[in-house]
Amino acid sequence: MVLNSHDTKGYTPTDDKIATDYALHWMLAHWHDMPRLLSYHWKSMWSSYTNDDNLPYRQHPLQLSSQVVAYMISLMPLPVFLLAIFGLLVTWSCYKKQLTIEPLLILLAGGALWWLTCDTPGTLRYRCKQNKQHRLSPKLPIESVFEHS
Repeated sequence: MVLNSHDTKGYTPTDDKIATDYALHWMLAHWHDMPRLLSYHWKSMWSSYTNDDNLPYRQHPLQLSSQVVAYMISLMPLPVFLLAIFGLLVTWSCYKKQLTIEPLLILLAGGALWWLTCDTPGTLRYRCKQNKQHRLSPKLPIESVFEHS
């Protein structure tokens, strides 16, 4: 059975379902080969390159740039993976410290929203209403002192 790739022009969801059903059928029929195939997949997944002979550094192995790329492909994965693990540990430790701060930030945000939206004494809206009433009153408090004398 020859199946088209999902990159083929005109590939439809029906083709995808047929390919998926065939793959599941093949896996069930060849279950004894699956551990070995999955181990190959695991190994190639963590490899930094593919064994494709059409890559430029393989087609021109005598060029200096191809030799540099081949050298880097074989040596660079270890430092990259180590730096990635280090970055993950640093990020996790920073995030762990942040976890203790986040509940306080949520409480602070809730308090700020309450202060901005409620009319109870001490909040922003209460103060704005007091100032608005104060500005709209015809007499200033100092005038009422002089009226009584």
